[in-house]
Order: sequence, then C-alpha cells, then structure tokens
Amino acid sequence: AKADGRYKSGDSFIVATESFSALCMGPGFLLAAWAVYQRTIYRDVLIVVMCVFHTYSYILYFSTAIHDRFVHCAPRDDFLYFWVLFVMLNAMRFLFALPVLFYASRNIMRIYSTRSQMLEKLYRQQKLRLRRRRRKRRASGDRERLLHDGGGGEEAQDLDEEGSLDR
Repeated sequence: AKADGRYKSGDSFIVATESFSALCMGPGFLLAAWAVYQRTIYRDVLIVVMCVFHTYSYILYFSTAIHDRFVHCAPRDDFLYFWVLFVMLNAMRFLFALPVLFYASRNIMRIYSTRSQMLEKLYRQQKLRLRRRRRKRRASGDRERLLHDGGGGEEAQDLDEEGSLDR
C-alpha cells in the first residue's frame, strides 16, 4: 500500500484524531451546514469553531508526518503518490477551511461592528432626549416661577415661544 501506513498500523494518534473527526467534527459540520441553511444566529460562531478544530487536526496530522520524516507515508520518490495524493490533496483539504473561517470571522466582526454602531447611536439619542427633558424642566420651572411671582407679559411670551427666558 502506497498510502499513509499509519492508518494500517493503527497509530494511536491517527486513530484518536480520526475518531474525534468522525464523532465530533462530522456532526458538527452537518449542524453548521444546517445552521447556514436555516440562517440561524449562531451559524458563524459554529463555523469558526468547526474550522478551527479542522485546521488544528490537519496541522497535527502534517506535523506528526513531518516529525516521522514521512516514513509511514507514500514513498517520497514516487511523485504521483507522495506529492499529488498525499501532500497536495491533504493540503487542499486544509486550505479549503481557511476561506470559510475568514468569511465567518468577517461576518462576526461585521455583526459586532454594526451592534456597536447601533449602541453608539442609541446612546447619542438617549443623551439628546435627556438634554431636551432638562431644557423642558428648566423652561417649565422658569414659567412657573414667573407666573408665581406675578410676572407674565413679554417674558412669559418669550418663554412659550423659545422654551427659555431671553435675558
């Protein structure tokens, strides 16, 4: 067999990694696909988590193969099996997760940016409302004081038109 011999020999790392992939990452990616289809609010976070697990497992897979100097992999002198099947196809599986990871993380950043902009806008609106209320209270207090003190006439008229006393 010219494929990765670690599968055939039952290498404990490969068995553990592939078991985790089959039992956790497989259903996780199915859930992520369903979340994207349903446009759920947690889809981007789930995609990021699954892509990070996927990327991490491939980094460990390649690093253990490099550490073993590709002894259990296809022979290095066989261009087709080693460079095309082992290196290129596994690298493509690794690289396909990266654009998805960047897309989902960009969506998360956009959502938080929009949220912070909305909160800033709400904060400014609330601040403006509070200023208007204070002006009204101040104006109504001035009006009551004028009426209570026996004032009126031009000052009360100016107050009604502009909302504050002209002095």
